[in-house]
Amino acid sequence: MATIVTSGWDATHLAVHRENLIGQNGDSELSLLRHPSYPLLAEIPDDLSVLFDELRSVAEDYLLRVALLVDPVLKEALRLLKAREPRGFGWLPVTWDGPAGRVDPRGSFVVERSRAGTTLDQTVVLMAGNRSLKDDTILMVDGLAIGLRVVMHIGPRTSGMPIPIRVTGCSMCELRRAVDPKSLVPKREERFAHFFGFALQLLRFQAMNLSGYEELTPRLLRFAGVGTRTSSFDDMTGFLWNVELGLTEKQDAVEFVSIREQEQLTYAQAPGATHQPKLFFRDPASCGFACDVIERSPTRATIDRFREDAPFLPPKLEEAGRFKVLQSDIADPQNQRMDVQSVDPANLPVRSDHLAAAQTYLRAREFFACLSDVDLSADAYFKFAQLPLLMRHRAAFRAHPDGKSVRAQVRLEGAPVPFGAKYDATTRPQLEVAFGSAALRHRAEHPNDHGRSTLQPLGLAADPRWAWHEFGHVLSYAATGALEFEFAHSVGDSLAAVLNDATSCLADDPLYDGVTYPWVPAGRRHDRDAAAGWCWCGRRNGQRRAVPAYPPKLYKGYVEEQMLSSSVFRFYRAIGGHPKNAPAMRERAATATAYLLLRAASLLGPAALVPARSADAMVSAMVDADIGTQQPGALLFTGGCLHKVLRWAFERQGLFATPLHDKNVEGPGLPPAVDLWVKDRRRDADKGGYEPVALEWPEAGPKPEEPAWFADPEEGVQVDNRNIHVKVRNRGEQAAIDVTVRAWSAPVSLGTLHWHLGGEVKLAQVQGGDCVSAHIAAGPSGGQKYLLVDVSASGDRSNLDGSTHLPCAGGTAPPSDTAALRDLVANDNNLALRLIP
Repeated sequence: MATIVTSGWDATHLAVHRENLIGQNGDSELSLLRHPSYPLLAEIPDDLSVLFDELRSVAEDYLLRVALLVDPVLKEALRLLKAREPRGFGWLPVTWDGPAGRVDPRGSFVVERSRAGTTLDQTVVLMAGNRSLKDDTILMVDGLAIGLRVVMHIGPRTSGMPIPIRVTGCSMCELRRAVDPKSLVPKREERFAHFFGFALQLLRFQAMNLSGYEELTPRLLRFAGVGTRTSSFDDMTGFLWNVELGLTEKQDAVEFVSIREQEQLTYAQAPGATHQPKLFFRDPASCGFACDVIERSPTRATIDRFREDAPFLPPKLEEAGRFKVLQSDIADPQNQRMDVQSVDPANLPVRSDHLAAAQTYLRAREFFACLSDVDLSADAYFKFAQLPLLMRHRAAFRAHPDGKSVRAQVRLEGAPVPFGAKYDATTRPQLEVAFGSAALRHRAEHPNDHGRSTLQPLGLAADPRWAWHEFGHVLSYAATGALEFEFAHSVGDSLAAVLNDATSCLADDPLYDGVTYPWVPAGRRHDRDAAAGWCWCGRRNGQRRAVPAYPPKLYKGYVEEQMLSSSVFRFYRAIGGHPKNAPAMRERAATATAYLLLRAASLLGPAALVPARSADAMVSAMVDADIGTQQPGALLFTGGCLHKVLRWAFERQGLFATPLHDKNVEGPGLPPAVDLWVKDRRRDADKGGYEPVALEWPEAGPKPEEPAWFADPEEGVQVDNRNIHVKVRNRGEQAAIDVTVRAWSAPVSLGTLHWHLGGEVKLAQVQGGDCVSAHIAAGPSGGQKYLLVDVSASGDRSNLDGSTHLPCAGGTAPPSDTAALRDLVANDNNLALRLIP
């Protein structure tokens, strides 16, 4: 029988974040709750036969607390959930990676990390929707974006003991339509009202802010953006137009002049030696500085020298069960589209289809290596599509059937997973990643697969950044069944920016540091400024004001994607990706950031039930990815270290600026309701944020120099005659009550740190925007000491506070390892560190 441990859990607590969005009826409705440091705790029997029953019992107790205080519609939905009817709105059994194995991606599911057969951590996402069941088999799910989602982290398990559960949030969509099925189809007069209302809006538009456009067909464009109306900037609506261009097929077919450029292999090779294949691991633009970046463009003949040895490259370009590079009938009409491409690894000229195929193999290999590095199983990740992943190195596109295009695309091979019928695992579609050319006018003449001499371009797969953008769509579809998120085009730009920054010579260059695609330009950046209008709650993000529709209008343009990549890149730089950090630290920060994006997508669940309609939904999923990480390994951070920096990174991009979905607020967002902090030495330290700095560890000496992430010695933590003076501040608007300030000290050591609790003091409250001094007697004495101060309150607990039940929360003492201590302190403004001479 499930037991609720935190019986006094309160959905209106200051530590619970809430987001409301617009529903189809135009009213505001609850979209999500998030409370990573204030979980509802429960225990369930260690019995797999009753696992689903116990989990939904815990979920229902949690939802009742939410319904009574926050959302009355949820109360009616909860009544349907408890009825246990096999038809209608109800819980979906755990059908993916659950006790019975991977069966059906449409139900509740488990996301786990494992290594060498050992489970590292598990998160259960319990889903509810309109469905039809027979026993525990899903016969049908309506898939009309009506659903409920509860996130539950499984704690470390001990045989024979109850399993600990942490509930850290929920999300939902259109529960009114679940409670009242008649509202599924709008009435005829309502449809006409929507049409005439839209027509009136068009007449009143004075100006338009265009987000972007999409080429649907050679003659049909879709424009998206925000229109400014005459009344005020606060009264604006997003628009989505389809525009027929009226061009003929002949006008559409733009031909580019090919430059015949005969290229020969120039590698020095000893007689009888086997030639080593060479590939582009980095884009050449990132291999040097900005002063001569033009000399490394795709059109230059000298880029060959930026290739590196690839001894792993096989003649047949596939890895069994994971991916395969398919032949291209654009490159050679005699090729068979579903046959695997073969190459001669010793003969890969720069501008050749065979190098393009080899590069495509390398990109797929890097993608699956990224999953493996963070202990995520590709087989478990690919829920809505089956492996192997199909890779096409030179492809035709609808608007460019000849393949002469600088573009890439992810497309389905086969029919999507059906929601209105019984599911058959063997009919899941496959995903194909298709690449175009990196430079259209520069080609070289080489024999094709059947010996005919043809002009061949440099393949776009040579640019890893473009490949990671497409892999963003692969991740989205594989995990959620949708190629795009509803709030943004994809996470692809974020992955492209982060995973290629640590090794780029252009990092920290004022001209190119924020350019997402410096080699094959795409015009997008990941350093967009919220103060310049690139903000989640501003006019540019018209999507947040849109009434939900299903099927969704997928096109968002790249404005929201650049907001997302700017948010994520700021986060990456803050947790260790700063250019002044050591390469190993930067690469770890990149891997950890990519991991949160990967796991977040897998935690979102079916987009046909609860789609990610806002950036806040992605924040919640990334936070759950962080706090659910029990055993990180060398490449990741212990769970709970990063969730505060993550929220701050999106706050700086304009998220949380207003709780009202129909109000536009430009510029950075607001802090949490309660946000305690101690001032450090970073730039803009007066704001209490996590501005990126070098995270070096200080060297002990007679006059040690404390780094920027250490506490300010005057305005943060001051030591005077063994008395510790701490200035406790609150960024939030609400008062922090029952504030506890603790101080530890440890002798400076190159090895293990041994902490001693020096004292503790209570503060009745710290008002929003205020600063209160706390004094602790008997500070450190005798030799150099590290001094750690912890400030915690129920509304904003420090990540060290054991009551959070975060994996990183020691509770009784700080980490004894300096690297773990840095991870904890640098990413939590409740913690402050000093080096006392």
